[in-house]
Amino acid sequence: MELTPGSAKLTTRFFSVQIAGSQSQASLFGLEPPKVRVELRANKKCISVPVSASYGFEDATGEVTLKAAESDPRRIEPNTVTVMLREEPAQKTVGVHLVDATTGAELAPPLIVENAISM
Repeated sequence: MELTPGSAKLTTRFFSVQIAGSQSQASLFGLEPPKVRVELRANKKCISVPVSASYGFEDATGEVTLKAAESDPRRIEPNTVTVMLREEPAQKTVGVHLVDATTGAELAPPLIVENAISM
């Protein structure tokens, strides 16, 4: 999985990140896209709440169900997820984490984003 930030810095209470990726090994049933959560973390603490996604967003849980791309079933259809900060981070950087909603496993290396916010 790959994460692409919507902006280089965290400048407002809202931050978007695009999720994309592919499956390197074919499984018997093809790609089974996971249900995921995007979190902004400061000092290992989640400081955000998901608010929307291009598709597959569940209001009650904030989880996003990804889907396979129609053009290439081994790839994930890109999905842009927006999160809202619940609190202002005191740190100069925050981590953007993509986690499996079921297992809590990290699905991509965290992105480190500079905090340039003034709430």
